[in-house]
Amino acid sequence: LGRPRRETPTGYSTGMRQALQNAGRAGEPPADAHGGASYRCPYCPKDFAALAGLNVHVRRHTGERPYVCTVCGKGWPSGGDLQKHMRMHTGERPYVCLDCGKAFAISCHLTEHRRIHTGEKPAI
Repeated sequence: LGRPRRETPTGYSTGMRQALQNAGRAGEPPADAHGGASYRCPYCPKDFAALAGLNVHVRRHTGERPYVCTVCGKGWPSGGDLQKHMRMHTGERPYVCLDCGKAFAISCHLTEHRRIHTGEKPAI
């Protein structure tokens, strides 16, 4: 669907690389308490097991939206966000309630809907 703009040889967009370098992390994973690698966000204390997760998260801080809709031109921080958005244009509703047949474009909307049938109350 959409492709990131201005990729650098390191695989980071220019803004992403600058943000990580400013934080002194530049993609080098510190060890976490369990001996695995984790990547800390330079803007908040959130850690990620995978660098790809950190990349998308940092875009939410910086406002970088490299995945652009070819229909309306709106940008998104991840390819998954763009895919969800594209369903608005296509009308695709792949998440179907097995109880009543109602269909949804976004999986969490089906999860919320299911509460009608189960009587489950929303989490507080």
